[in-house]
Amino acid sequence: MNYIDEYGNMNHNVSNMFSCHNGLREGDILSPILFSLNVNELKSYLEESNCEGVTVKHTDSTDDIYYLKMLMCMYADDTVLFANTKPQLQKKH
Repeated sequence: MNYIDEYGNMNHNVSNMFSCHNGLREGDILSPILFSLNVNELKSYLEESNCEGVTVKHTDSTDDIYYLKMLMCMYADDTVLFANTKPQLQKKH
């Protein structure tokens, strides 16, 4: 069985190497298709699971205050999940 050796990176700390036996390689032709099939399900799952995300406060030039609840940020095939604490991020629903 082929596998890929990977590193994790969190807060500029690089993990030890670990073997990855599942998933697709970067640039694999199936990546965009699988991402498209699952992206809407992830959003729905997070909303239905009452994930807290983070609340961002913004004050504009007229001193109006806006609050934005962020659960995730997505660009191309990258996804970032938001939480205020590590346990919230790791909570299983």
